[in-house]
Amino acid sequence: MWALVVALGIWILLVSHSAFLGAIATRVSQDSTSGFWQYTALERFFVVGIGLAWLVLVTLSESYLRHGVKRGDLFRRFARFVGPGLLLLFAVDATLLFMQGLSSAAWTRWLFLGAELVLGVWFLKTARSSPSILSDLLVGD
Repeated sequence: MWALVVALGIWILLVSHSAFLGAIATRVSQDSTSGFWQYTALERFFVVGIGLAWLVLVTLSESYLRHGVKRGDLFRRFARFVGPGLLLLFAVDATLLFMQGLSSAAWTRWLFLGAELVLGVWFLKTARSSPSILSDLLVGD
């Protein structure tokens, strides 16, 4: 399950990188030298920032899921990471779709968006009945 959290994080990183590049390409003029350097700097800062966030997520999830195996509530702990991750992926993927123009011909994109939303909400609903991540970490579990 930890590998799935890692893979979801990498997928979010790749999709959000594409969406970010599309967003800054419309805002920053690449005709001038300063515009090129602004674009490059923003893109690299984004990659470093989201890479560090992913590293923190992977480190926390490994320990958190390991304790879930011991306590017997691994799936709920897994759902706490995957639910918000899928909803974040839905938001970024929808933003990317809107930036590229809505097309009814791209029915697979709409299918993926629907699956990300439905599964994200289902995972959150599954994880909702258990205590929060913060309370589990404070207890030392």
